[in-house]
Amino acid sequence: MKAPPPSLRLLGLALLPLGLAAQNAPGPSAAAPTDRPPSSEVVAARPLEGGVPAAGSNTLTRVSAEVRASLRDAIPQFEVPRPATPPPAAAPDPGPNNEIVRLPTVDVQADRPPVFKNEELYSRRDQQNLALRKYAGLNVTPWGFLNRLNAPIAMQMYEEDQRLMKMQQVSDTAAAFSRAGDDDTSEYLKKTSNATFLRTPDFGRLKKQ
Repeated sequence: MKAPPPSLRLLGLALLPLGLAAQNAPGPSAAAPTDRPPSSEVVAARPLEGGVPAAGSNTLTRVSAEVRASLRDAIPQFEVPRPATPPPAAAPDPGPNNEIVRLPTVDVQADRPPVFKNEELYSRRDQQNLALRKYAGLNVTPWGFLNRLNAPIAMQMYEEDQRLMKMQQVSDTAAAFSRAGDDDTSEYLKKTSNATFLRTPDFGRLKKQ
């Protein structure tokens, strides 16, 4: 048998791959696979790379309803956070934080105790002793019983000082009323002071009018 020319052999070699591809192609009667799970039970998965899903993968993995329910129950429920309640206002600090005990403030309203005078607290003899100590010049001897002879003089000097002091106090009060514009009260205090503390002559039968 005579061999074919070289041109025909080259053409056969060029058409050979096309024939092989036509034999491997599926026919028109081939049915699509029907074992694909429904869309409700298919989730997208990624192939693992060292235990981590690979990025950009669209591999589908079948998940049963029981597995999905268990996964849903295992996920903690999201709770809407409530608005934070502001803390109660702290009481004002009464002072430095130390060990000093601080008692609450108490407002006591009571009458003041009376202020007693010397003549109300001491007897006549005690007043004479006070006068002798105040006017030491009357103690002319080192013996106390002899110095008591000057006790009446010491009492007169003491009473005179008290009279002058009280007259000065009334005069100051009358001047304060006069500065405040109350001249009537000022004049009344001056007249009362003169009638109370002014000395009048008393010689023998001449009596105070």
